[in-house]
Amino acid sequence: FEEISTEVENGELPGSFSLNKKVRFDYKVYKEIRNSRNIIGIIEGTDEELLDEYVTFGAHYDHVGIKEDEIYNGADDNGSGTVAILETARRLSLLNKNQRSILVIFHAAEEKGLLGSKYLTNNGAFMEDLVVNINVDMVGRESIDSIFCIGSDKLSIELYELVQVVNDETVELVLDYTFDDPNDPNKYYYRSDHYNYAKQGIPIVFFYDHMLEDYHQPTDDVEKINFKKIEKISTLITELALRISNLDHKLVVDK
Repeated sequence: FEEISTEVENGELPGSFSLNKKVRFDYKVYKEIRNSRNIIGIIEGTDEELLDEYVTFGAHYDHVGIKEDEIYNGADDNGSGTVAILETARRLSLLNKNQRSILVIFHAAEEKGLLGSKYLTNNGAFMEDLVVNINVDMVGRESIDSIFCIGSDKLSIELYELVQVVNDETVELVLDYTFDDPNDPNKYYYRSDHYNYAKQGIPIVFFYDHMLEDYHQPTDDVEKINFKKIEKISTLITELALRISNLDHKLVVDK
């Protein structure tokens, strides 16, 4: 058995032969419908003429759950993003300086195919009033001094430039644009909740740490989280959201 196993592992097919027969399999598919909810909070704008326009930032709060008696905690994916958004919302609510209103959105069912953000962007009555979507998905691992920045130039050069200016004036992270390459095989631009906003023509920026070691594994635990990095991301998002909320115009969509 060990000899055969070794041969199989080496790509060989010991003792194999063609079987010219039709094989029938019987199987059952079990489908269970479950309800899940997006969670939305609002920080109302201070300017009567602008408060009906919305800056949005968000994170998905679901993970992959339990598999074969193992609990997948999802500390980085996406506990880190959820915490960053909560802290950003706390800061902005205390500042109370945003002229436009701010929507704080926790998306459901991202891991099932971006379903929460898909539902929201397809059914939200306020979509035409959204100015930007800032998406935070996995920001608590890898280097404390850098973050991958995805999609900021896809629809708005103004947003791309503003992200860099705000970063330079605050946390001075190294913004890595590697995954903006259209030839990048990972296609991360299409793989998180911001994409459903982009499909509606809303400028987006996606912050991401590219942690692979424990991605969708039961080892993605809180002990490995770098909270100082999350704090930096919260600072960056706070100032970015505030700047956009106080622009005298909507972000220019030029692509």
